[in-house]
Amino acid sequence: MRKVQFKTKDPQLRNFFEIFRSFNLRQMREAVSFLPRMIQEKETEEKNVVWIKEEKNFYGTIVKTSAKFVVVNCDNGLTYKIKVSPEQLKIIKENPDYKNCGILVSYRQRTDTWEYDSESFEMVEIFEHNPVYDEEYLNGLIEKSTPRWESVGDPDKWLKEIRGYENEE
Repeated sequence: MRKVQFKTKDPQLRNFFEIFRSFNLRQMREAVSFLPRMIQEKETEEKNVVWIKEEKNFYGTIVKTSAKFVVVNCDNGLTYKIKVSPEQLKIIKENPDYKNCGILVSYRQRTDTWEYDSESFEMVEIFEHNPVYDEEYLNGLIEKSTPRWESVGDPDKWLKEIRGYENEE
């Protein structure tokens, strides 16, 4: 019988492999079903990490397009690599490179730190985004909302209270 050697620095996995050598065939099958879970927990470093699926609009310029991803320089100065399917690229009629757009992106996010998994970015849809400053429209909104703010009194104090800064001066 050939002796199999398992190489790992993780003491928990090393211990598992040492015990694994003494198993019969039925026990080996049961133990192997737990192995991927053990390795996955070690890769995430924390056993109770919960990931949720999120969607967010990214606004910016597509700087590179390939068959599997697009690279977007966002208005906030960050660059993201987003997975796309060939079907999604077929929908885009003209070359999207160096055009302003909005992209609805689906991704995974941790619930404990709210960090996102940038490897999980997937495009849901792409849409035209041409921000235009319309002063007349803005003034119309200000006129419409001004009477509602009169009942608030001091708007700065009210905003601080809403945001939880009521004890700060």
